[in-house]
Amino acid sequence: MIYLARRAEAYLALGDLDAAVATAAEVVKLMGGIDSARSTATLKGLRGQLNAYRNVPVVADFLGGTA
Repeated sequence: MIYLARRAEAYLALGDLDAAVATAAEVVKLMGGIDSARSTATLKGLRGQLNAYRNVPVVADFLGGTA
């Protein structure tokens, strides 16, 4: 799951917001009900990075759905 989050970060660094959000959504799905401090921190960091693009609809939808 952590590596998948890193992949989302890589897509974000490349400017591929659609792939970044799709991959981040996979991370959320895999987390399910897992209560892991590391996973939660990773997702929080990824959301923070995506926040810079909160005006882009696909990102806004993701951020709204994972608030």
